[in-house]
Amino acid sequence: MIYHYRQFNRLAKKIRKQEGLFEYNFCIALEGRLITALYRTGLVAHIFECIDIVNSGYFLINQSVIGHLNLTVRLGDLMGFSYEFKWLLYYRLLWRLLRRAILFNPPKYLFVSYSLLLAYMLRLPLEDDLVFPSSVDMFRATGYFR
Repeated sequence: MIYHYRQFNRLAKKIRKQEGLFEYNFCIALEGRLITALYRTGLVAHIFECIDIVNSGYFLINQSVIGHLNLTVRLGDLMGFSYEFKWLLYYRLLWRLLRRAILFNPPKYLFVSYSLLLAYMLRLPLEDDLVFPSSVDMFRATGYFR
């Protein structure tokens, strides 16, 4: 599990103190995490592979190795892969393309270069940018329902 219930509540309390709409800030906090941003690029097949890539030290942000799964990706951060892993990822993408098992649908807040295997966060994610938006009651999900 990436977030435990206590961590989820701690994040919700931190977001609640910020200015603006709670739901908007909460979506930004969840969609701006490293694992989510990597998965949204479409370079990686599933979320568990994202966890393995980050834990193995193959993922880079601004040319430095990142090992923390819940790190927040900021605007303008350059996300890429280590040189050793790029070839393996390239062949995995080719294999997925040949079997038509890939969809290139990154959200509008990310620029993805499939030739260089990197991504660039252009702006903060909005609710309209979510690939599978859902109407979740954020207050009930975080324990703030009264």
